Amino acid sequence: KEEVMERLDGIAVKIQKKHPDFKGSDDEEYLAKIGKSLKEDGSLTGGEISELIKMMQANDLLNYYDYTIPILILVLCGVISIFLAIQLKRADKKQGFGLELPNVQE
Repeated sequence: KEEVMERLDGIAVKIQKKHPDFKGSDDEEYLAKIGKSLKEDGSLTGGEISELIKMMQANDLLNYYDYTIPILILVLCGVISIFLAIQLKRADKKQGFGLELPNVQE
């Protein structure tokens, strides 16, 4: 609870450093409201958390991560695995390894 309060204060300070005209804005009032809510019952609602995240994103305090490269790497791994599976089936057909035969003989 205290850690979250410190983080809220830290967010307010960061916003004030980036935007000197922050005083008296809706964001400052909203942070005060969240702080009051935390002091009273020690938790935040989903809506409060969502609004806090939106406010942090609007003030460039919450960075986005671009997942394009990791997703492309996963796609590449999938394509390579399909290619290797096809090559393995071809090799099995030509050389008769019996890869698809049952391992238990009756």
